[in-house]
Order: sequence, then C-alpha cells, then structure tokens
Amino acid sequence: MHDIYSEIVEPRRKAGLRQVAEMLTSPTSAFRSIVESGHVWLYPFVVLSLVLVLSMLVQLPAVDDAAQESVLLGMDQEKLDAAITVMAYVFIFIFVPIFALAAIVLPALIFMFFENFVLGGRADYRQVLNVTAYAFMPSALGIILTSIISWAFQVPEFSFSPAVLLTEEMRHTFMGNWLGIFNVFTIWSLLLTTIGLSVLYGHSRVRTAAWLFPLYLVVFTFFGLFGSFMESFSSDMMAA
Repeated sequence: MHDIYSEIVEPRRKAGLRQVAEMLTSPTSAFRSIVESGHVWLYPFVVLSLVLVLSMLVQLPAVDDAAQESVLLGMDQEKLDAAITVMAYVFIFIFVPIFALAAIVLPALIFMFFENFVLGGRADYRQVLNVTAYAFMPSALGIILTSIISWAFQVPEFSFSPAVLLTEEMRHTFMGNWLGIFNVFTIWSLLLTTIGLSVLYGHSRVRTAAWLFPLYLVVFTFFGLFGSFMESFSSDMMAA
C-alpha cells in the first residue's frame, strides 16, 4: 500500500531533455529519473551528435584551406577541392553520428561488465546506457566551448587540459596525449558517471570511483601511447 500511495502522491518523472540541464544543478535527482525511464539515452545522443556535427562544420573552412595548400601534381585543383569537400560532408553527417553512438554504447558495455559481472550488481543494459549518455553531457559542453575558442582566436588545438600549456610540438608526443585525458569536462563527465552508477546500483560513490577512475587512466593511457606511436609513424612515413 505504501508503494501505491507513493506512486499516486509523487509519480515518477520520465527523463528527457530537462535532465540534460539538471545534470548541472542536481545530478543525483536527475539520475533517479533517468534510471527509471525507458530508452531516454536517445535525447543526449541527439544532443551530442548535433554538437559534434556543428563543431566539425565550424572547422570545415580550415580543412578546405589545408586542401588548397596541398596541390597534387597532375590533378585539377578545383576537382580536388570539390572531392575533399564532398568527403568532408559525408564524414560529418554520416560517420560523426556513428562516432557519437559508439562513444556512448561502448563505455556503457564496459561499465555494465564491471558492475554486473565483477561486482555482482544487477541492472539491465538500457539503464546503464541511459546513465552513460546523460553523464557524457559535460563533454558535449566542452566540445562547444573548445570550438568557439578555436574559431574565435584561431587556436586549432585548444584544450581544457594541462596539454594546452605545452608547445605545439610537445602536444603530439605521448606526454601531450596523456595530459589531454585530464580535460576538465571529461573529468566532470567521469564524476557524473560515478554518481549515476552509484544511484543505479545502490553502491557508494567511493566504491564506484575505486574501479572507474583507475580504469579510465589505464584505457586512456593506452590510447595515448597508441596515438603518439601513430603520429610518430606518420611523421616517419612523410619524411621518407
């Protein structure tokens, strides 16, 4: 009777775009609505996709300028520019949303694996996906601010991480890639993920953070090493 009375007096709110903004003010309350709702991860997915697409469109003139500087012998420059522009739009409107989807889906799988199969928690993938998608919203805000600053001040590699203090050459080394993982908005998203998973599984935030933060460092340290290796390999190939 108590549960029925609670549902009548204080009905559950279905999460939506309102919870995107509520992440800034009351994340715990927002996640309580999010974990009890259906496939509401679609809302932040659409927001993230639009942010990434607009960010890439802002950077498109710089891509065109770089293409004009790299004239290939034996090719008509106008045809080359047109081909590059078409490929850029195909990438932006098709592959960027796919990337946004992967950025939400893959971490949710990892989080569910650790909580369900390693720590013995109980939640379905839809709920974990909802939490992961909404927790990603600060990163979307970071993309917006980075794009604005890069466009306004013509700083193509601006970052809200300690890597911004390095020289342009140092940013392409392992140190630059590694410092980049300490982006303010990425850490913010990580903190929100900790809150969301603790609400979903009923674990303490300390317990959730105890595996989430080390996992983040290990995974992105690997990607930092891989990125620096690929940049070094590309430089050697260009020099040859």
